[in-house]
Amino acid sequence: MTMRRLCGILLLLACGAAARATPYTVPLVQDAFVAEAAPDRVHGLPGQYGGALAVCGSSVLNGAGALAGRMDSFLQFSIASILPQLDADFGHGAWQIQAVTLRIEEQTNPNNPFYGRGQGTFDVYWNPDDTWAEGTLTWNNAAGYLGGPLELLADEVPSIGPQPQNQFVVHLLALELTAGFAADIPAGGPVSLYMTTQNPGLGLQFASMNNNTPSRRPYVVLEVGALVPEPASLGLLVAGLGAAMARRLRCRRGR
Repeated sequence: MTMRRLCGILLLLACGAAARATPYTVPLVQDAFVAEAAPDRVHGLPGQYGGALAVCGSSVLNGAGALAGRMDSFLQFSIASILPQLDADFGHGAWQIQAVTLRIEEQTNPNNPFYGRGQGTFDVYWNPDDTWAEGTLTWNNAAGYLGGPLELLADEVPSIGPQPQNQFVVHLLALELTAGFAADIPAGGPVSLYMTTQNPGLGLQFASMNNNTPSRRPYVVLEVGALVPEPASLGLLVAGLGAAMARRLRCRRGR
């Protein structure tokens, strides 16, 4: 076998391994939202507001025609529950995260007048601080749980905005695998996301993990594949095999 053919085979094997990704669904472990208009109140607990979260801008109006005030949402997930399955499918630690998608379901015109109503865009960040809790998080203390630096994962995602009441629209948000985010997921601990907006007219409301309809609850989909050697490692492997083949040829000629 020539060195050229050997290199081609190794490249095909590496590309094939990288292309084969398996989706794994990961539910949230907690979520909450904070509201400027009720700065000391906890939001997002079971039974509150029909099981919903919100992201609102500074000038959006609520269902009663009054200023809704800014609202931000916090979400948290963990792959601890699927780690044994990943190791069983790929080998212990022999896997890598190739893509991450956050699925949320927007309610375009909620029954509850508390929420803002307005079309706009929102952003999703990785938050390195996992110490917040949905039972104690408020607008007044939220800034203390935004441990910097935040990493932008999805930029200016458009909402659907006001539509006929109780229309639900699915958003599949492809999250960028930034350095901190990519390192945080496989560690197996909690991973926190922070949703906010720079758009003053946005009024986004979407189902939380406490929503009465389980199919509307947010979750994360991980695309996981086998761990592929770095190009430098492949080069070393090719060089080593080439040297071994050369020694074998010399031995044959010396017989």
